[in-house]
Amino acid sequence: MEKLAAQTQHTAYCIKAIAHPVRLSILMALSEHEKNVQELTQTIGTTQSNISQHLFQMKARDVLIARREGNMTYYSIRNSKVIKLVELMKEIFCNQ
Repeated sequence: MEKLAAQTQHTAYCIKAIAHPVRLSILMALSEHEKNVQELTQTIGTTQSNISQHLFQMKARDVLIARREGNMTYYSIRNSKVIKLVELMKEIFCNQ
């Protein structure tokens, strides 16, 4: 029973990490390939500070991973099934 409760709590914690319009936009932008903050800022159309805050939240909750190359950090989705989850939720809730 404790394991189920822990898994449920962790799942809710991770779902909260993607339950924001900017975060969903970031995930969709990263669905093709990794990107840095500047690329995400241009793609999504918000400030670098805003993007960085959302990236931090998703990285802290193990949704994203980061890779350093020189002075740039590139972000990618830890598990490609997250995109399938987002697509499924869009299909369920947006195509009614």
